[in-house]
Order: sequence, then C-alpha cells, then structure tokens
Amino acid sequence: MRLFFKRLKTVRNVYLFIITFLFSNFVFAISTVTTSYVDDKYAAMQAEIKTLTTVKLGTKYSFGTIFYLDNKSRRGLIASLNDLSGTYQQCTSEVSFDASVKLFKGLSNSLTIVNDPCLSPAVVAINATMTKPKCPSLLKNCSKWYLPSVDELLVLYSAKKYVNEFDESLVRWSSTGSSVSTEQGIAVVEYISEGYMATDHESKVDPFYVRPIMSFEY
Repeated sequence: MRLFFKRLKTVRNVYLFIITFLFSNFVFAISTVTTSYVDDKYAAMQAEIKTLTTVKLGTKYSFGTIFYLDNKSRRGLIASLNDLSGTYQQCTSEVSFDASVKLFKGLSNSLTIVNDPCLSPAVVAINATMTKPKCPSLLKNCSKWYLPSVDELLVLYSAKKYVNEFDESLVRWSSTGSSVSTEQGIAVVEYISEGYMATDHESKVDPFYVRPIMSFEY
C-alpha cells in the first residue's frame, strides 16, 4: 500500500511539473507576442514621426522650395526657383475686383483676375510658362502655380533666406486688390526698402515682377 501511495505521489508530481511547464511557456509566449506587438507599434510610430519631420522649411525640389508650413492645418507653400522673366501688369485695365489678402487665397484670387475684365497678364504668364509639377513624396494635393496674395507675399519676403535667387530689391505683384484706396485701379505690391519689408498700392497696369508660388498639404 505504501508503494502504491508513493507511486501516486510521484505521478502527481509529474503532472504538476508538466502543468507548471506548460503554463510558464504559455505565459512566456503571450509575453513575447505582447512585447512584439508593442515594439511593432512603437517602430511604426517612430517611422511616422520621422516621416512628418522630413517636411520642413527650406526643403528644395527641382521646381521650388518650401518657404511656409502651417502645422495646425497641415498646409504649406512652395516658391518657384525664380521670378518670371521680365515684368507684367496685374490687369490690362484699371478695374475693380474682390480678392482676399489671406494665406492660401492666392489661387482663388488668380482664378478671379485672370478672367474678364482684368485679364491679368501676370497670371496669364504664370499659366503659360509654369507647368504644374508632380506632387513630391510626403506632400499631397499640390496646386497649380499662382500669383500670391498679400499675406503669402509677406511670408515669402520674411522667409527669403529659404527662397532661391530672391532679389529683395525687386517690387513684386500680389493678387490682391487695394482695400485702402477708393481708386478701382489700385492693387498691392511688396518690396524691401532700406532693409524693411513694405507694401504699397500701385496702379494695376504698372509693370512689376512676379514670383509664382503653389500650395500643398502634408
């Protein structure tokens, strides 16, 4: 009888050992899977952060340079590598039009003033000479080239250190009409005077320089 109980105890110990072994390996396997899952998620997060940080001011492409980023709206602006050759009128006649001063409104302004009665030579020249580029990697919804609004032009002058071949002494057209003048034929230009950025209100038929820009999302 003692021998029987001794063997029974041995069998029980064997079963306990097997159960303990299986349970510990199960816990280890779960722990490994969980750790692997967390590691994968962390790696993916780090990759996403790295991707986002590569969209930065001063990034230069074959067609232009990023000079403005709005991390809240995830939108930005690119300046073309050069001004258009020569000077252009903003309009062919001194007409009135409604055009915003705000950021990311230059495109809608340009679509307005290229039509009758303004028939903007500046915008016509942009459309004729500037091909819409393929959106670079990390960017999306790239617009066509357009004449910047006043606020976009202000940012462009402020960020001139990022902009290729930017002669700050040149007077450049915005796509915005004057809001301070009662004269219908007046619009806003930007330039640097004695080291300071300045705006002025000029006749729309006067010829000035043009630096095309485009917008994108990221």
